Amino acid sequence: MKIAIIKKKFSNNGGGAEKYAYIICNALAKRGHSITVFAEKFQNDNNSLKWEKVKRAKLPSLCRTYSFHKMVQKQINHNEFDITYALSRTYPADVFRVAEQLHAVWVKIGYSTFSKINPRHKKIAKLEQNIMLPKNIKAIVTNSDMIKEEISNIYQYPKNKIFPIKNGVNPETFAQVADKISLKKKLGLDINKKIILFSSNNFKIKGLKSAIYAISKLDNKIKNNISFVITGDDSPEPFAQLAKSLKLNNLIFTGRVDNMNEYYACSDLLLYPSLYEPFANVCLEAASAALPIITTTKNGARELIIHKVNGYLIDSADDICDICKYLTNFFTLSDYEVEQFKNSILKQSLSYRWEKHIDELENLLKKLM
Repeated sequence: MKIAIIKKKFSNNGGGAEKYAYIICNALAKRGHSITVFAEKFQNDNNSLKWEKVKRAKLPSLCRTYSFHKMVQKQINHNEFDITYALSRTYPADVFRVAEQLHAVWVKIGYSTFSKINPRHKKIAKLEQNIMLPKNIKAIVTNSDMIKEEISNIYQYPKNKIFPIKNGVNPETFAQVADKISLKKKLGLDINKKIILFSSNNFKIKGLKSAIYAISKLDNKIKNNISFVITGDDSPEPFAQLAKSLKLNNLIFTGRVDNMNEYYACSDLLLYPSLYEPFANVCLEAASAALPIITTTKNGARELIIHKVNGYLIDSADDICDICKYLTNFFTLSDYEVEQFKNSILKQSLSYRWEKHIDELENLLKKLM
């Protein structure tokens, strides 16, 4: 198939959405498909993909998302391709994958009432409404059942044209290690303390503030036996100041790391009270490393969690008391009970594989063609 991939920024060294685009494009190319990426920026480590550079608008725009949509549609000739697969907000396309929060939901959670009248939000909202019309998009791919339900309920897009194709993970990358003590020493972590892990490149949206408040409320016996390790390329200052004001001195900010597998391997729990997102890959990676998880029901990765069996679910990042309660519950479990949690979360991750994702995606694209 001749496939056009639409992705505003394509990189082999970016965040979750960029990693997804990189993985599926190169996997489809290896299967013999011709892949052309329409992107403003393009970074790839092999020559199997073609790049059509999307020019930026000459005049500045209040909404870069909308501007990219207009520019890419000017450049792409849909008739040249068997299938167009949009990984950024645009239409028309054969398939659109929901990689970001649904704006109709996110604007109510992440912004103030005043912000909702911002012209940028109005443009994104209108763009999203048009994407969710069957005449503009033949099929929608989601990475969670939660997002499928939201699209159906909000936009009445036909359910039989929404396909949850779950993200994958490489189990060898996040395998457990036998010697956690040596690994903790290597990473400069206290070998005598339990590790709570938080990882994100956007600390605010992923609920770091709530996590800090919850840890500050823990009983001293538990709190003094914990190191809270925070990885990710975001500014630590406001959160470090918050911790200081709460007399919490067990935070470790690592910045961006390239060895996340080692941090998963030496941690005891992933604390990820995300405000809202389609599916957090960090939760899937943690599960593949047999790491129990606390997250919210507004995270599509909730489908990995069996409450009080391999992790804990809270309704909202604002539920500080619940986060504290479940942290306390987890750190008072017996060693046997912790092992049961770990075995259960690992089992939940076993069906999430990239090979399965590519198979399902390829079959969908062929069917639509």
